[in-house]
Amino acid sequence: MSVFFNLLAIFSITFIVANVSLSAIFSLLGQQIIKIEVKSRKFLLWTVVSLPWALSFVPAILILQAYHTGDSLYDFAFLHWHHMTHFEWFSWHGFTVGVALSFVMYVLISQGRLLWNHKREIESLMCFSTNIETDIYQIESDNASAFTSGFFTKKCFVTTALIEQTTCEEYDVVIKHERAHIAINDPAKKWLFTLLCLFFIKPIAQRLKLHMILAMEQEADNAVIKSGTSKLFVASTLVKVAKLNAQSDLLKNKSLVVNFGADVLEQRIYFLLDKLKLEPIHKGITFSLVMVLVIVSSASIDGIHHFMETFFGH
Repeated sequence: MSVFFNLLAIFSITFIVANVSLSAIFSLLGQQIIKIEVKSRKFLLWTVVSLPWALSFVPAILILQAYHTGDSLYDFAFLHWHHMTHFEWFSWHGFTVGVALSFVMYVLISQGRLLWNHKREIESLMCFSTNIETDIYQIESDNASAFTSGFFTKKCFVTTALIEQTTCEEYDVVIKHERAHIAINDPAKKWLFTLLCLFFIKPIAQRLKLHMILAMEQEADNAVIKSGTSKLFVASTLVKVAKLNAQSDLLKNKSLVVNFGADVLEQRIYFLLDKLKLEPIHKGITFSLVMVLVIVSSASIDGIHHFMETFFGH
């Protein structure tokens, strides 16, 4: 078990270094992300939130392999770990693992509870809704709103107020947009992305989520445009519906739904009016940054280990 807990300590330290490094890069280059094509941007954002987890396995696996084979990693001064067979809970190693495990459990429990409460909220809405089309449910409400929710069984909810206050063409845009979210399972992806964002500091997490929400909404808008609707009409419908549902309060928590509304409204209109040309991601630069992060994260292990033991001992 000592080896296992030491590996957890290595994983935790590497995760923190990778997370901080990625946060710094994102802070510097975050504004450039908005200029990348939608699908490439979504891939990049998923890479950012998942990369600390992937990178953290690299030094842990290399050190574990060296331990089991008897090979020495001391030729690589930046990558080794002392006392693999000895682990003290009342040490900085134990503190690191304890804090890491506690935080992971807190995030999982809080997000699981949020998911459960949202599920019950949707079930309550179902009791007051009518199935008017495949996957489309009408809710009797004076608040004009349209949103999609669900992990395995996705549903789009539309209120009577929105139906009554939009034309047939505008309503068609709304439904096509929501069905685009259903087709690519955006509600579940939004929840998972939000979960991974919680391991970043709050300002970075908020910016990451806003970028992903924008990308998801743009992809759904593009699906409507590909069906034959003009960009200008999509933009005008978006502005109208955003005004109508600005005061909507059907759900206590909207973080687990995707909706045709006021989310990142200004940026969506900007793109729909072709004010900025999107470009593909630069694969060479992206690969280079990932390799730098691998080296920095791995190289930090020994230095941090020696630094901590200078003050706290093993």
